[in-house]
Amino acid sequence: MVAQRLGIQPLPQAQQTVFETRTTSQEYFECSKNECPKCGHRWTTATLFTLESSLAKLKSENADLPVFASAYLRNKLAYDVPAWDIEIYPNAVVNLEGQKVEIDVYLPQFGIGLECKVFEDALAPLTKNRLGSIVGDVAQKVERFLAAGIESVVVVTNLPAESARRLKAELEKSIQQKGVKIKDLEVVQGDVNALIQMLDRLSGNIAKKVSEKLSKMVEKVALRGEPPKREESAKTQQKGATAAQ
Repeated sequence: MVAQRLGIQPLPQAQQTVFETRTTSQEYFECSKNECPKCGHRWTTATLFTLESSLAKLKSENADLPVFASAYLRNKLAYDVPAWDIEIYPNAVVNLEGQKVEIDVYLPQFGIGLECKVFEDALAPLTKNRLGSIVGDVAQKVERFLAAGIESVVVVTNLPAESARRLKAELEKSIQQKGVKIKDLEVVQGDVNALIQMLDRLSGNIAKKVSEKLSKMVEKVALRGEPPKREESAKTQQKGATAAQ
């Protein structure tokens, strides 16, 4: 069921492969049999799944994680604060003084940016040299985020918990030494539950800020005796100005 929802389809039955270990040449037995008639052990089978073209493109470009994170946040916030237009952009590009800043997940109204770092050798020993290389790369990205007006940065990784902890400590040290100010910095370990918990916590903080802002708006309206107006995003205002012209 999960595979179908993600657009993952199994190969036809005829293309499914049965793997077995043979020491002598013998005829292949039918795949429908569950046990080897010679040794009595159960067959070891493997099913190969293929991805739909749209999902395969995202996966090949390492854009699947940002799309998932942004979609999760969008759905969560649409439920928590349905009356507020929250802009969430996956795989965003911001022009900064002629240079492009790539942000995996961008929430401009709240100054939040997510950077997804997926390593092929995530379980390899995190030596001093390797850690220094990773810190240098991520710290440079964080600095560009800050220059683009992002105050809160979340680095999503597939590293083990201890490696993620060391990465955060070295990142904070590197940023502090350069005199760069940052409001919040979080490094998420390579665990699905940790990712979901971070997204839930992030959406909860945003919902709290929106609630506080709405309360202040209602108080001001009550004092003025005017009906409340829904705050428009910069994107909506631009559309309105274009239509007026």
